[in-house]
Amino acid sequence: MSKFSDALKSSIAIHNRAHKYKWLRVVQSFKLRYICTLFLGISAIIPSMALVLLVTYAFSQLQGEPRQLTWQELLGEHASRWLSPFVRNSSVEHGLTVEYQRWYFPILLLLTGCLANFLKGFQEYLLEDMGERYCRDLRSAVAENYLNSSYSQAKESNASLLAQFLGDDAREIRQSFTRICGSIPTEIANSFFYFCFLALLDTQLFVLFFSIFLPIGLIIRLTGNHLRKLAKTGIRIQTELSQSFLEKVRGWQSIQSFSSRPTELKRFNSTNSTILNIWRRSARAKAMSSPTVEWLGIAAGACVLILALRRVHEGALANTILTAFLVTVVQLSNSLQTTVNQLNGAKKGSAALNRMFEFLDQIGSQQNRQTKESRRKTENMLSLKRTLRANDVAIRRQGSEGEYLFRDLKFEFNFGENILVKGPSGRGKSTLLESICGLKPPDKGHFSIELENGRIIENPRLSDFAEVAYLTQEPFIFAGTVGENVCYPHKWDSKCMTDLTRVRTALEKACLSNLSVDASVLTLSGGERQRLAFARGFFSEPDVWLIDEGTSALDAQTEQQLLHQLKSKSEKSIKIFVAHRPMTQKFVDKVITLDQL
Repeated sequence: MSKFSDALKSSIAIHNRAHKYKWLRVVQSFKLRYICTLFLGISAIIPSMALVLLVTYAFSQLQGEPRQLTWQELLGEHASRWLSPFVRNSSVEHGLTVEYQRWYFPILLLLTGCLANFLKGFQEYLLEDMGERYCRDLRSAVAENYLNSSYSQAKESNASLLAQFLGDDAREIRQSFTRICGSIPTEIANSFFYFCFLALLDTQLFVLFFSIFLPIGLIIRLTGNHLRKLAKTGIRIQTELSQSFLEKVRGWQSIQSFSSRPTELKRFNSTNSTILNIWRRSARAKAMSSPTVEWLGIAAGACVLILALRRVHEGALANTILTAFLVTVVQLSNSLQTTVNQLNGAKKGSAALNRMFEFLDQIGSQQNRQTKESRRKTENMLSLKRTLRANDVAIRRQGSEGEYLFRDLKFEFNFGENILVKGPSGRGKSTLLESICGLKPPDKGHFSIELENGRIIENPRLSDFAEVAYLTQEPFIFAGTVGENVCYPHKWDSKCMTDLTRVRTALEKACLSNLSVDASVLTLSGGERQRLAFARGFFSEPDVWLIDEGTSALDAQTEQQLLHQLKSKSEKSIKIFVAHRPMTQKFVDKVITLDQL
């Protein structure tokens, strides 16, 4: 995994301690790169002001004959003072000459504006790249933790939730990362810069504008908080109403028999009226706040324009400064509106990130599990030596504390033996295979295997120490070719003659010699799918076969041929069957009957 994955695991580890700072933990995956990205966005603010100056310059040119423009007319009294040390003793110390305006100034402003657009575009690209990298590692973490989870945890996991994590949630997180970690900080910095520039352009206009702008912001904030509280209350009550109504629907017969329809209808209408009242309160708040904000906005604009035109008429304010002030106000308004929109748009991504972190914590994100390959390397590719034992094994029924499926189970299986597990339905035959395989630990007792070096392993996951073929009534077949499914989990190379020969041999053993290796598995019947699962087992040459009704879709003749192939071609393997057909009972060497335990 990349360095982003390591940072991702670190951010997940401190999730419970700093829940509300989740997006700060996201950016720690990138650190210096993210700081450079923010620097690009903030540095683009200064050249973007060239567009404001360009509008101001164009307005001055429309007023009449070209003339020399002073710095006070372009930047205001305060900003022009700050510029003085940089232009002192130069040709533009006292302003922009007509010649300089004609050949240099407009082109310089356009080039500077293009630079600002380039910086913003490059920042957007870097943010998208970082967001997608983080989502890639986040998707990988979800898949890794799910595949490394225990059997019980995997069964309890919501498949639709996992699909949502890998699809919609990941996309929302990437988009929200771009908004929260890129656009919002940049727009806040833009707004601050525009505020400062308004103050530098003309202090009186800024004070008047700010004194009216502040109460508008307070009204919007208070109204928004009030509306959010009402919305949460309304959603909660509406959810309770829906759940209550569904419960009443399920108890419809009782309602009819007790003649309680008027009471239930009265309760329903009472809650329904509560929702109506909440909606009406929300509508009143909107009706009062919206016109107030509009009126204050019109008043602010009117006051600013009246004062500005009066000062222009008196000669105390240049027309160019008024133009720059109005353009900057528009820019400020756009920045604030963009910030609000981005915050609203990032809510889904924040919720998705919370769900994903909670899932990773729940499924055990900090478990340091070894993969199948690393464990095999640790054990030097050891396989079963002679025996697979059960020592007083007992397994409870799922969801029951005291009732056992079976208990005090003992057996000893040797290489080459064929074992049949019998018992009535629901007695735990499939659960026994899961426990032997190591997917479901027993509640009492233990299974054990003996390795070539004499080591005894209790409650092992067989696949960590031996090749295992686990075949169920519904075989694991994925969309693709026959060759890809037979080779699974190895990569299928149709041009490799060795793989091609092994696949065809496995198909022949599984009574599928007429099947093309390049054929699609989507057209296979149920019986062909079961035989394809056997072909996968023959290809991997397992030490242990676990077959749970793996021949249920086959006719008697095909089943007999397949069992004969299994007996003759895998004579050194342990084969454990769960089956009800007499054909299988004739094939096995030992029988375990669970209803006799």
